[in-house]
This record gives sequence, C-alpha cells and structure tokens, in this order.
Amino acid sequence: MKTILNQSEAVYGFAAWLTCREEKIVMSAYDDASPVVELVKQFCEANHLPEVSEHWPNNLIHPSGEVAVPGVGHNAIPRSDKTKEAFEVIKQAMVDDDPSKPGSYAHSWHCNIAMMCVDAIRIDVVSESLTWEEVHRIGNDAASRFMKLCFDIDTKG
Repeated sequence: MKTILNQSEAVYGFAAWLTCREEKIVMSAYDDASPVVELVKQFCEANHLPEVSEHWPNNLIHPSGEVAVPGVGHNAIPRSDKTKEAFEVIKQAMVDDDPSKPGSYAHSWHCNIAMMCVDAIRIDVVSESLTWEEVHRIGNDAASRFMKLCFDIDTKG
C-alpha cells in the first residue's frame, strides 16, 4: 500500500536526504539558491509530491529563530564585518610601514592606483589637451583621495 508523505514527513525526509548525501550543499542568504531549488524539485519528483501552488509563499510561515551553531547564522561574523576586518588589517599594515615614506606598503598602493588613473586618462580619454604633469597630478590626486577614503591614510606628497 503506497501512501503520500504528509507535509512534516516531506520536510524531515528532505532534510534527512540532504544530511546523507556525499555532495555538500550550502544554504544561506548569501549563497545561490538554484542548487537547493534543483534538489527540492528532484526530491518532490522522486516522492511524487504535488507541484506548489502559485500562492505558496503566502501560505508559508518562517520560524523566528535559528538553531545556535558556532560560526553559523547569528553566531557567524557577518560579511560586512569580515570586509571591515580585512580593511583594518590592510590599514594597520600600511600604518606600521610608515605611509609617508616612498617604497612603503601604502606608497605601493598609491602608486598602483595613480598609474591606473594615468593609463586611463592617456588611453581612454583624449589627453592631447593635458600635459604629462597634469595627467600625473590628476593620477596622484585620485590615488591620495582613494587612500584617505578607504584607509584614512594620507599619501599626499
């Protein structure tokens, strides 16, 4: 006698299937949902579950809390904090290496940014009306502004 899974059995069955698979699946607000959707579709088809209605999101109630797992969910460092931490590490490395000195870590960033600006002006913009000194000054000014904005490092020289 074949029976159809009820809703709870389907949810538990799907979770059990995910935890028994060799292949890992990542699910979060920051990850691509399409692999999960494909697995849901595959599970529903294998269990002969009906198609979802067009109004299914209106019938859904999300739980308000999460299971506390170290490094996951509310216990994880949000991406914005990781990015902030990365910028702080770079900034500290620049400060420790005396950003006012030519050849310092901050100076190398400044020079690379300045030269990208110079290349963009000389290649992408009609620069016949600008002298080399003007292009150089604009590139250095742009690099100094970037360094101040991103790292609060003064590289004007």
